[in-house]
Amino acid sequence: MSTALTSAPTVMQLCYSKSWGGLEMYPSQLAAALSRHGCQVHATAISGTRVAESFNQAGIPLIAFDSLNRAMFSVNSLLRYIREHQITVLHAHKSSDMRLGALLVHLAPDLKLFFTDHMGVAMPKKDWFHRWLYRKVTRLFSISQATHALNLKAFPLQPERITPLYNGIDLNPYQNLLTIQEKQKARLAMGLNTQGLLIGIPGRINPGKGQMQWVQALARLSQKRLNEDWHGVVIGEAADRDAEPGGFKDQLIERVKTLGLSEHISFVGFRTDMPRCLQALDIAAIPSAYESFGLSVVESMAAGCAVIGANSGAIPELINPDVGVLVDPDDSEAFATSLALLIQNPTRRTALGDKAHQYVLERFGMDTHVEKLLPYYRDT
Repeated sequence: MSTALTSAPTVMQLCYSKSWGGLEMYPSQLAAALSRHGCQVHATAISGTRVAESFNQAGIPLIAFDSLNRAMFSVNSLLRYIREHQITVLHAHKSSDMRLGALLVHLAPDLKLFFTDHMGVAMPKKDWFHRWLYRKVTRLFSISQATHALNLKAFPLQPERITPLYNGIDLNPYQNLLTIQEKQKARLAMGLNTQGLLIGIPGRINPGKGQMQWVQALARLSQKRLNEDWHGVVIGEAADRDAEPGGFKDQLIERVKTLGLSEHISFVGFRTDMPRCLQALDIAAIPSAYESFGLSVVESMAAGCAVIGANSGAIPELINPDVGVLVDPDDSEAFATSLALLIQNPTRRTALGDKAHQYVLERFGMDTHVEKLLPYYRDT
């Protein structure tokens, strides 16, 4: 790569999360891209998690512990590993990771510590403990302008040490989009035997992701009695309390039944072939109450979908009228109307998808992201 230099730093990615979402997917993708740019990259995570598995699949050397607390208690062995491999940069991705990162920097002050706030922290972190902790941070990255505004108020850091830096995605699965025949195969792989328009909502099943509003919008869409056939698909799975009996997922399924939409909406669960699933869609509707970045938006755009996104959080930073549609996340009638307009106007729908695809290829690739990140890693 053009940025691969002999001075490329040796980096360790820290992600001690047991969950699996956009935050957790990012570190291994970043690590793989850094490797392509000439960096030596290592990682540390909780053993047996999807995060650890993702590092292994990316071929990133991993030192794993049973928990973050075990890593804290084993800090000397972790520090020996860092010294043995001449690691100079630590990059943390979860707020709780910062305890370990700060401790390592406290014991080895020559290390540089970076933190990406994937969540959009708004609660002030200016007590004595957080002031001590964030004094160890070389730079904090905000993943959107929306989160940057929050971070400036929340963290005990000078403004010049808090930098907006959009995340990137792996563009390889989206370079050559699926043919019509391949899209149908992708639909069949999801258990969907439909020739009609496919309206999807990708992402973790969670109240904040807007699935309930999406279902309500499809109920209103069904009342419009369009001539065109359509089908809705929920791509993703619930976790923790949302997955428990009577939790949000069960409530969502019950709502679908109550509205008489069981024949029109399918739940396909967690998918490891998300790029193919997204390319099988015609429209992606993302009515999230708040997105700190909007990974599902960017991936749907990369897949060539016509995207209807919520006018909230960071999503308006990603979507302009040339590449998608913005709607109030709580206005199910407006979502239904926007869906109907795109369903009835295939030329407009195709144009939005084509422009969105090219827009993401030009701006949100992981390699483009790394080219912007590396100068901060190198800067002393």
